Amino acid sequence: MPEVSPLLAKDFYHYPETLIVAAECDVLHDQGKAFASLLAQNGIAVTHITIPGTLHAFMTYPGMEKAYRSGLDAAVKFLQKKEKETMKTSVTPASIVRLSRIEVDPARLPEYLTLVTECGKKSMAQEPGVWMMYSMQEKAHPERITILEIYADPAAYENHIKTEHFQKYKNETREMVRKLELLDQNALIPSMKMK
Repeated sequence: MPEVSPLLAKDFYHYPETLIVAAECDVLHDQGKAFASLLAQNGIAVTHITIPGTLHAFMTYPGMEKAYRSGLDAAVKFLQKKEKETMKTSVTPASIVRLSRIEVDPARLPEYLTLVTECGKKSMAQEPGVWMMYSMQEKAHPERITILEIYADPAAYENHIKTEHFQKYKNETREMVRKLELLDQNALIPSMKMK
């Protein structure tokens, strides 16, 4: 079972970026390397560090202060890096928050959904200043869609609307969209962090 041995895991969608600090002379060293390889094969960012000349549980052994410090420093640097990345995705007064409602021609709805999904995925994956692209359909009227967009700042928004994938979305959906309403909005939680 994966809860006991992570090497038995089959699903990796919930795994975060991972740091593995290993002891060189540990009987479990090769398992740690294999797990790091498995994470990488499944698209999880992973860093595997081996502390030379160490045994299992070296972090708690007396007389291994240098090894302890190496392991602790690696963990602290990893966490500090993650904290900096998180701070880069905090909504500030300079952030652009756009909320819009659209109504799509029902006959063209599948085509529209394909395009909006493609644009949103590319924006989230390729544009560092695009923090959220989220579309929601009404259950009773699936042709009515609400879109939430959050950008780091005006420059991120300006860069986004110049991208090839946005221009494709804009041009190809022009005739599909019957109604577009940009809602007046103001970010209520300026310190909100995006995941």
